[in-house]
Amino acid sequence: MQESRGKSSIPVPASSVTSVCTGKRKRLRMKHRLHKWFAVSAGVFIMAWCLSGIAMILPVPQSGPLEKKSQPSVNYSEVSLYPAEALAKLSKVLES
Repeated sequence: MQESRGKSSIPVPASSVTSVCTGKRKRLRMKHRLHKWFAVSAGVFIMAWCLSGIAMILPVPQSGPLEKKSQPSVNYSEVSLYPAEALAKLSKVLES
C-alpha cells in the first residue's frame, strides 16, 4: 500500500512512515521519563530542604532545669591597663 506525505507526489511506503513515528515516539517517551524522574528527584530534594529548615527553627528540648550562669559585668571606667602593658604582662606569663 502506498501513501503520500504532504504536497509531495512521491509515493512513500506505509512501513517507513510508521518507523519514523515509532522513533519519534520512543524519543518523546524517553524525554517524558527523564523529565518525570528529574522532577521527582528535585521534589524530594526541596522537600528535605524544607523539612530541615522547619526542624532548625523548632526549639531544642531541654532536659532538666536551666542553669544560667551570669557573667560579672565589666566597669570600663576602672580599667587602668593599656593594651601595650597587657601584652607585656602576657608575654611574661607565657615565657615562664
